Amino acid sequence: MWPDTPSDHPFSKVPCPYGDKCQPSFCMFSHEDCLLPAALSVHPPSLHVNPQALPVTTSNTLSCEEGPRAKRLKLGVSQAPIRTASQSSLLSSLVPRQIQPAVKQDAVKQDALKQGAVKQDARIKNNALLQTKVSSPAQIPVADTVQALQPRKLARAPVQHRKRLQLLQLMRQNMNRLNKEVSKSTDAGIRALGLSDNQLNKLTVDEEYLIATQNGSVYENVAKNRVFELRKMTVDDWVKERRESISKGKGGKEVKKEWTELVDTGLNAKEEVIFLSHLHAQQPTPLEHDGYVTKQISDADLEEGHALMSGSFHNLVSCDRCSTRFQVFEQREGKEGALTSGGICTYHWGRKRGSRFTGEQNMTCCQQPAGSPGCTTHMTHVFKLSEDKKRLATIMPFVETPPNDKANPHTAICFDCEMGYTTKGMELLRLTAISWPTYERIIDVLVHPQGQILDPNTRFSGIRLEQFNKVPTLRPNLPPDPSNLDVVASLSAARDLLLSYISPTTPLIGHALENDLKAIRLIHPTFIDTVLLYPHRDGLPARNSLRGLTEQHLKMKIQQAGAAGHDSFEDAKAAGELVRLRIKKEWKALKAEGGWRITDDGVIHDQVPTVAPKGPKSAVKRKWGVGPQYDGACNEDDEKIEDGEDENL
Repeated sequence: MWPDTPSDHPFSKVPCPYGDKCQPSFCMFSHEDCLLPAALSVHPPSLHVNPQALPVTTSNTLSCEEGPRAKRLKLGVSQAPIRTASQSSLLSSLVPRQIQPAVKQDAVKQDALKQGAVKQDARIKNNALLQTKVSSPAQIPVADTVQALQPRKLARAPVQHRKRLQLLQLMRQNMNRLNKEVSKSTDAGIRALGLSDNQLNKLTVDEEYLIATQNGSVYENVAKNRVFELRKMTVDDWVKERRESISKGKGGKEVKKEWTELVDTGLNAKEEVIFLSHLHAQQPTPLEHDGYVTKQISDADLEEGHALMSGSFHNLVSCDRCSTRFQVFEQREGKEGALTSGGICTYHWGRKRGSRFTGEQNMTCCQQPAGSPGCTTHMTHVFKLSEDKKRLATIMPFVETPPNDKANPHTAICFDCEMGYTTKGMELLRLTAISWPTYERIIDVLVHPQGQILDPNTRFSGIRLEQFNKVPTLRPNLPPDPSNLDVVASLSAARDLLLSYISPTTPLIGHALENDLKAIRLIHPTFIDTVLLYPHRDGLPARNSLRGLTEQHLKMKIQQAGAAGHDSFEDAKAAGELVRLRIKKEWKALKAEGGWRITDDGVIHDQVPTVAPKGPKSAVKRKWGVGPQYDGACNEDDEKIEDGEDENL
């Protein structure tokens, strides 16, 4: 702390070298003979010295002198400061070395009167010289941080530090073996992937920390599996893993893998479609409580939906992003032609993700704590009605899939719908349908919504608003072009287009199909939903994401475009491959049991057992063989075995 009064300071008797040009409101030097400028009363207290404000050449002057205040010189005539020994030693640590030594004031006056004012270009040259000789901190090289082979501290560690250190050392030992082989390679490209000891320590510590923070109570099992994987890993696998890691670090994103290989089920396309009936039979019923619409909306529910809709639009609705209450206008209101009230929406586009140890929740979009101000803004608030089938039916009624003789009986359809926010809620904006298992693109169109678009939800739908600027056209004789999508005039037209390819017995394949079926207002009896095929360990309503299932079971990366949004064709194909992977496992188990074959009538068994067999895991697979020959019964223990297999596929 500085003393309360200047007289208490040790430099209070030393004249200020700046005189009336002194900037700080409190100065450590003496100003007894100087008249401080009035501007100092408004400057904040500061004791910092600005080097650019210090005298650079002899053209600067000191206005504080002994006796009466000295008369100021005219413009262009300058003076040099008079410094004592104590002042010079103090300012030497603050002023750059380019400053000229002090001379007497009288000599400066005479020299200035003889030579005139200093030219502007000379002053600029001196200032530039002063700035170039001061080194920038950014030019100082920073040494690499030494990484010790120790686990990072956690608020709540999953196991004791001794166990973490032991697993960390085992991982480091096996990585070191692979790294040495890479460093000895004759291929220069492979040899360049070698790591130093410090880099290898950092790689190991980072990987162990990631396992500890993401796996919780099963940390030890996951870490041991990683040790076993490294112990059995070949040099080629290590090189592949290192190259993938480097490619991730370049752009901060995963490198998208192409669908180079499809799942080999051991069946032909026709047999795979026949096998779908058994997968469909395993899905739980009834499905109404999970959001699926399985029957027509009653007249009483329609009346209730009309009442709810009229109340929503005339009163207030809640924003789906920031929970703000706002009003939706049927026509543009005000001078600005607003479609909604409430102004700009500030929100987080990500989800909450909590830690199992600390209990803290952060947003996946910006890693800020849950409840913090949003990281994204949009011009309007948005809402959706997709969870209420009564309101959806008032906008457009549901229909049941009608018979269709033209539908191919040996083909299933993978389809995916992309939605966006409009003044009618969340509506269908893109419909994609591909044949299964050939993955031929059948339908891929944009759909004009009934309401006016508030936000196409590009980050998730991949749809841009300018794509709807062209006149609705449909080219039926040409294959769909994903770079130039056709636009159909209405949701009804898009649904009719889909119904032209399917019948009630055509299996529809997708992920979270209840949302897609409600978006297109369709009641379809035969479908395979990967949400139900790969259930979450906590059961419904908890669900596994399509992206997570694809990465876990197919070892493929999807939805890697970031803000550019998802690709509906890619999502539909991923769901189809997950179904084929399940068929592969089920058919393998049935063949191991023996007696099962696939015919045009379905999957049948040559000899019907009277009692469900026990023992090997393949025996419990009979529960998927639902049909007249088998009632599909299974005990509780068999269910638990199946759930365990689902977790370890």
